[in-house]
Amino acid sequence: MSYKVSIADRAARGDDHVSRTTLIERHCWHFIRRECNIRRMPNDLYDRDILMWSEQQADLLRRLERGERVNGVDWTHVVEEIEDVGLSELHSVQSYLNLMLVHLLKIWLSPDSEALRHWRGEIVAFQKNAGRRFAPSMRQRIDLGKLYDEAIEQLEAGGLRPEGSRHWPTVCPFTLDQLLCDKWVSLEDCLNAAAPAPRGTAGPTSIKPGTTGAV
Repeated sequence: MSYKVSIADRAARGDDHVSRTTLIERHCWHFIRRECNIRRMPNDLYDRDILMWSEQQADLLRRLERGERVNGVDWTHVVEEIEDVGLSELHSVQSYLNLMLVHLLKIWLSPDSEALRHWRGEIVAFQKNAGRRFAPSMRQRIDLGKLYDEAIEQLEAGGLRPEGSRHWPTVCPFTLDQLLCDKWVSLEDCLNAAAPAPRGTAGPTSIKPGTTGAV
């Protein structure tokens, strides 16, 4: 009658070498199976197919939230993506504020331009988009002075600058709350108060009258 001798029987019988070897083999196989399970998701999936990667990671995290034991969470890239979400929103708000400043300065430069209504419509749209994405924690991260200087640099790179005795306001004439909340009329008034046009002139500009200059 043939039968398998259990590890316990063999160990009790004094076959220490066999029992230790068998136990080591079992631990090794357990480790290999566990490691294979952890790495069942291709390491390059994040680079090959971001959509599939995001769907799989979302599923794993939902299961983890339910208390399941799961493997395969790509923690490195998950953490990076979470950080990128916040930074992406911050950069979007900064970009919309920059565009608002560019268009407000265009209006200040050329208040008689045929593009005036277009620019004002753009200002309203940029303001709405910035407001939807703005979060209180961004307040300390937004440098209006830098955005204002960049807006002037953009305009001058395109050949737009004050002429005659007019000069750009030396500092940004707006607060963050004004840009996010005030109507375009108030914003224009604020800019004009900071750098009024010389008396008896509509404010000479590099944009020729009758042209749109729209962007």
